[in-house]
Amino acid sequence: MEKKKLKIAIIAKLFAPISPSSAGGTETFVYNLARELKKRGHEITLFASGDSRIEDVKIIPVVQESYWFKFKKPIQTGNKMLLYRKYMSDEILGYLKFLFYLRAHEKEFDIIHDNALYFLPIVLHNFFFKLPFVTTLHVPEKSFSDIFQIMNDLLDSKSFNDYFISISENQYYSMKEINPFAVNYNGIDEERFQFSQGRDDYLFWIGRIVPEKGLDKAIEISSKTKYPLKVVGAIADQTYFDKIIEPLLKANSQVTYFKEVVGQDLVKLYQNAKALLFTINWDEPFGLVMIEAMACGTPVIAFNRGAVSEVIKDGETGFICPAGDIDAMARAVKKIYEMPDAQYQAMRRVCRKHIEENFTVKKMVDGYEKIYQKVIEDWKRKSRKIENS
Repeated sequence: MEKKKLKIAIIAKLFAPISPSSAGGTETFVYNLARELKKRGHEITLFASGDSRIEDVKIIPVVQESYWFKFKKPIQTGNKMLLYRKYMSDEILGYLKFLFYLRAHEKEFDIIHDNALYFLPIVLHNFFFKLPFVTTLHVPEKSFSDIFQIMNDLLDSKSFNDYFISISENQYYSMKEINPFAVNYNGIDEERFQFSQGRDDYLFWIGRIVPEKGLDKAIEISSKTKYPLKVVGAIADQTYFDKIIEPLLKANSQVTYFKEVVGQDLVKLYQNAKALLFTINWDEPFGLVMIEAMACGTPVIAFNRGAVSEVIKDGETGFICPAGDIDAMARAVKKIYEMPDAQYQAMRRVCRKHIEENFTVKKMVDGYEKIYQKVIEDWKRKSRKIENS
């Protein structure tokens, strides 16, 4: 039976643009999701910043440009706080615009898919329109707790019209309090992140430069093992960078730092790396960079937190180390470098196969199509029950 084509509203974070060169994990997720759903014939409307671009997808710019775009422009230090306050105001107005737009155009949509995790749409949508509201939980439970508290304080939990989707089993069980509706793994465009034999000898680290991503530990591992490290990451915590990371960069000449690398240049960094270091200090709910690396054939060495054990096959697509254990990760790095070439190349091929079988955009969107249909059926059943009571 042919799947019903749906009219889907997708809410994006307004912090950064949604585009082919999106650097953040959530932004990349939204780009891939909207693009693949559109390819499958669904009618997609994306509510995002005005500097967002997805081919053939209708975008309603609820803010003129993202905070990220503004922040990249040269500004005086004293103006950063004013800029951030302006962004906060614009963000509130942006999500209010979305709510009022949906109130006026409610009949044009079958379902809403929220990826912003901002309290206004989650808490207020029931007061503006009556549509099933799916929220993908892109953050750990700790990051979502404030929104959950607002929901508890302001609303009767039994009236929630929400369906929360976890992106890993680990996250699902950590968020039992909000009773997630389903689990659906993230996926990547495997045609973009193509397989390579990875003949270079550097370690690779990529992510936002914030304490929870653990760049300082990656630099320490590079120093311990004497292997070069290439780093790509936007500074999201200036104090952490100034006090911790910058001194480490200056003291370790084998570390090369790139503030921003996009497109095919980024793919090449993945492809040519000996291994990716995933040195997280928090319970990462998924970890998109791990599957990007493995799609290119690059093994991942990671601390065992969050969903790491669901994404990496220990000893087959990389190594899982005890959380925070720098010595264990250093030993895993040396194990990679000391492998005979035939064994290492076999590991790279297993990495690629693992992604093709489990973590592609197509598999991810297959999952969301099923979730949308189940959500709509469940929502209609609940609506009929309320009408008949």
